[in-house]
Amino acid sequence: MALFLSRNIMEIQLYNFIEKDDIVLYFDYRRKKVLKAIVICVHRDDIKPYFTIKTEEKELQTTAERLFIHADKTISF
Repeated sequence: MALFLSRNIMEIQLYNFIEKDDIVLYFDYRRKKVLKAIVICVHRDDIKPYFTIKTEEKELQTTAERLFIHADKTISF
């Protein structure tokens, strides 16, 4: 239970850091591969925000569970 709660908190915090034009890493489950992508839009019209991203091959919508902030992103507190 504690792991589930901490994961939810981590996901909520991640939503707050991802913005339009950020470089992110996207995990493609089908190909078992991590792809570099750019965030085209952050959709906050749902309970959980979701993202439109563009990889070299395609444009798609995804959730924060499949995204990782790229090392180029500077986070200041």
